[in-house]
Amino acid sequence: ILFIRGGGWMLAYTLGYTDLEPWLFFWPVVLVLIGANLVLGALRRGEMSEADADSTLNGFATLSGLERRMTTNDFRGGDLTAVMGGIEIDLTQSRIQGESPTLHLFAFWGGIDIRVPEEWSVDFRVIPFLGGASDETAAPSGSNPPTLIVKGMAIMGGIEIKN
Repeated sequence: ILFIRGGGWMLAYTLGYTDLEPWLFFWPVVLVLIGANLVLGALRRGEMSEADADSTLNGFATLSGLERRMTTNDFRGGDLTAVMGGIEIDLTQSRIQGESPTLHLFAFWGGIDIRVPEEWSVDFRVIPFLGGASDETAAPSGSNPPTLIVKGMAIMGGIEIKN
């Protein structure tokens, strides 16, 4: 519906039915959507127990860089946001117990690089918008490998997973 309305507005402007230029309203809408995503991400995290804090990964990099190595025996996922910055995460020493953890990623004019153990399977569900997203992990050997679910969006940025 948003694309139909936006396209209709651009067509009406091109044909001379309206004097309101659609590009003047494009950037504020993008900034509002980015802000809403950051607020919803913070609300989604909620309160964590001390055990969860050691097992979850949360990071935010804006106009800066963040490097982290995580060594836990019960990785439970987390949230990473890079806005005009970069994040590098090394999970090669971590293990998954129980359910498949979910890692939520958001990159806007920035990049997120994640390294996972070779025995993990990755379910990659990242949507690139004017950016790039790549899953460069090799298929794990063995039956029933632990699975990491990766969800997120890359807007004019990049997200890369490798082992």
